[in-house]
Amino acid sequence: MNRWKSFEEYKNWVDPSFVDRPGPWRRTQRDCLLENLMKMSEYLDKVSQQLMDLEAKAQRRKEENISEGDFLHQARNLAISIVCDAEHLFLYTPELVKSDYSYDFLHEKELYDKWDGYKSSPRLLEAVEEFAQSTQQVITGFYRIRSTVEEFIIDSTEDLPDELNADFRTARDLFSVDMEEAGAFFAGRGLEGVLREIARALKLRVEHKGKQIPLHEMDLADVAEAFRRARWKKNGHPVIDRKVKALLDLLRAARNATAHRSKKAADQHENPDWREIAKLSAKTANAIWLTSGKGRKKLTTTIIVRDW
Repeated sequence: MNRWKSFEEYKNWVDPSFVDRPGPWRRTQRDCLLENLMKMSEYLDKVSQQLMDLEAKAQRRKEENISEGDFLHQARNLAISIVCDAEHLFLYTPELVKSDYSYDFLHEKELYDKWDGYKSSPRLLEAVEEFAQSTQQVITGFYRIRSTVEEFIIDSTEDLPDELNADFRTARDLFSVDMEEAGAFFAGRGLEGVLREIARALKLRVEHKGKQIPLHEMDLADVAEAFRRARWKKNGHPVIDRKVKALLDLLRAARNATAHRSKKAADQHENPDWREIAKLSAKTANAIWLTSGKGRKKLTTTIIVRDW
């Protein structure tokens, strides 16, 4: 669930008739996430129910010969309610507003205001039907966008066991509520978790000053460097290549820049593409897990000398 950056942005996209003051938008900024999710669900249910009522009345008009005048009066009241509740729903769903699913509705939602301008009832009946179809598109779009969000990241980590997928599920959930920076960090933590589990399963150790330390207990910089030096016994290839090492370095740098804010750090890591970083972290974690034979593949040696 993303948020509008300003009330003006919302107005420019929606051109609202009922949400014409910034108060409702300010509440979306002030209220907690749970309250916003509950409100979004409430308005979606209202729009869905009123559309069902409109379609039911249209069907009864055809089957029971209800007068067009009575039907159109009821339809106008429902159209007003649908538009009002849809504009409130749009306060919580900018991605839905900006999608093709809402295009027709945004252009037809003034139907109730132009009611008396139609010269003939056949054209008005046709306009009501088009309005109902565009409202259904909005509802369909909401669920399709939600389905896409549900698959984000997780569709790349299907080979990971549940315990290693937990951080990626959290990352997906954070992205779904517009917490992209936090989501990318959890995806990075998921990748780190996979590497540590592989190091533990392979019993990799780092030798330093006469002591051997389990690699999975060391910090991420050491894990990345050791895996860059460790090689598979079968083909002699390093466990991770330079691209993966660069990704781990990027994750560490971004995490440190956020934890220790400074103007220089901000300049260096301004507006990174958190979504792409998260997707790459997920795909990389899944690929390394499979390449390692789920932590069972043989190495040329399980002791890495720390000379970095």
